[in-house]
Amino acid sequence: MPSRSTTDFETRLLALPALKCRINFRSKLYSDCFSSSPKVIPIHWECNMPGRCLMSYSLLNRRACALKISVWIISPGRGKVVEIELAEVRAVAGRLDSEFEKAVHLIKSAVESRGKVVVVGVGKSGHVGDKIAATLTSTGSPAVVLNSLNALHGDLGVVSDGDVVLALSYSGETDELINILPAIARFDVKKIAITGAVDSTLAKASDAVLDVRVTQEACPLNLAPTSSTTAMLVLGDALAMVLLEARGFDKEDFARYHPAGRLGRALLLKVHQIMRGEGSIGSKSRRIPPSWR
Repeated sequence: MPSRSTTDFETRLLALPALKCRINFRSKLYSDCFSSSPKVIPIHWECNMPGRCLMSYSLLNRRACALKISVWIISPGRGKVVEIELAEVRAVAGRLDSEFEKAVHLIKSAVESRGKVVVVGVGKSGHVGDKIAATLTSTGSPAVVLNSLNALHGDLGVVSDGDVVLALSYSGETDELINILPAIARFDVKKIAITGAVDSTLAKASDAVLDVRVTQEACPLNLAPTSSTTAMLVLGDALAMVLLEARGFDKEDFARYHPAGRLGRALLLKVHQIMRGEGSIGSKSRRIPPSWR
């Protein structure tokens, strides 16, 4: 096995994180699991991605119980996930164009006409959609979440003429989402797609398309939605903040929607609400009791 220095690599346990093992590549492989020092037997070494190697090994503790775990060796240094996602978000920001302006205009027009934003997505995109809807609602642009699985079984009742549908799908081909497009088309609504595929079915059926294409997920396997969902989330925040400014949403409006918690107290709490009145303040009598005379 190639020798690796601890100054060049960091280790991250993919399995059994509760084991809390420390791996030292300074010389021979060594591990400290809890208070014991099991014997470590390397059994596999694989480098199939740039800067990322997967090593499997067996731990043999004092009771001779073998346990197989895997470790990702990531190079170089720390913060790789953050660096990847930051780079992808910057790339998405650099691609913002007139489609973003069109999306802002569509939502602003709908809200000013007493309409709302209907957010729909599936899987991780759906979770991001939940947050985007919450941010829009709390900053003056009413939004609801449409469950794509139940949409064709009555939940389309949340959609009204004049609304804007904000659909999230990185591939733009998610079956559950594509299946409800014909039903949504029966309403007089505008559609905005947040997708990584501008030529997808979803994009072609939309009035505005926001491109969140990424070149690399932060996942070591380049599979789990990480950079792509972060890009969606950032773009949703950008929509909400531009709309907030465009519609003149101020601190007083914000306070009306956030009356509780630290934000509510900071914006709404007045001095007279926490001061005691004159009748409730204790005072010392100037009259001398007879026993003291």
